[in-house]
Amino acid sequence: MQPPTLGQWQTIRVVAVGEHILASLHGALLVEHRDARSDAGQVGPWTKAGSLMACDDRVLHGVPGT
Repeated sequence: MQPPTLGQWQTIRVVAVGEHILASLHGALLVEHRDARSDAGQVGPWTKAGSLMACDDRVLHGVPGT
């Protein structure tokens, strides 16, 4: 996969169910990880210092906890 093109919109999708996390860029799965350190309800983007990020059409779906 080629790196994202600077100055162009990117489609990022992150699905977290319990400790199972999947992340994709333009539909291509890039990350599949398990991490039990996160607390329920914590969601947010993070970038490195000096980075610029703009978001459009953010969608957050929640499901009742079990």
